[in-house]
Amino acid sequence: MDAIRDRVLSLNAAWREGRFDDLRNFFHPDAVIAAPGFATRVTGRDAVIASYREFVAAATIEALDVAEPAIDVWGDTAVATVSFSITYSMNGKRYDEHGHDVLVFQRAGGEWLIVWRTLISPEA
Repeated sequence: MDAIRDRVLSLNAAWREGRFDDLRNFFHPDAVIAAPGFATRVTGRDAVIASYREFVAAATIEALDVAEPAIDVWGDTAVATVSFSITYSMNGKRYDEHGHDVLVFQRAGGEWLIVWRTLISPEA
């Protein structure tokens, strides 16, 4: 479970620090992000990375608090649930959001890669 925890913490550090090329190391080539409320989907590692890049380019993050992940593992599959709160501004509007980031991992070749992700929040 330490390996999953380390992956989650490193992922969050990479996107926050603008190291978008490093995100390739975290996502499966066929990774999927389901938008909050499952309204849309982003499919494929390159599109997933682009979504992080677009958010960081459009948003001014004022505060981000990410808790320790709760992790469940079944063989080569793991789920990390991470509670978060974030305050950011985008397009002249301020947002205060909180909820849970749900990351599904698959171990392939000894490496844990994210295959699916969504955010669950009371606002969704």
